[in-house]
Amino acid sequence: MQITQEMLGSRLHALRKALGKKQTEVMEQTQATQAAISRLEAGKGGSIEVLLSMINYYNRYFVMDQLFEPEFTILRRGQKRIELHFDQLILQEVSALEGEINERLNQIRKMVQSTSSQVPTSLDDEIV
Repeated sequence: MQITQEMLGSRLHALRKALGKKQTEVMEQTQATQAAISRLEAGKGGSIEVLLSMINYYNRYFVMDQLFEPEFTILRRGQKRIELHFDQLILQEVSALEGEINERLNQIRKMVQSTSSQVPTSLDDEIV
């Protein structure tokens, strides 16, 4: 998946909202104009200088290594990251269930083996 200007803008907007800041407050910290911040957040592009200024500002509060990744999660500095994805969780659950199923099948096999010696093998055995 390719990151678009719109996606990047949406992510910058989400970071600002996660801080509870207005564009004017970010403007004061980044030395960018509100119009420049608005253009970037709207996915309409902007200067590299403004983008870097915003990234550096948000980097004080958030882990920014996923900003350009297909999977984007807002993670505050100091917050633990959960690395497991849904597919890994599903595989773990399937593996645990397989173990449980195998254990129960072994119990059933033992029960069948223990009772098979008590079951008559022919009708002649039953009559006697």
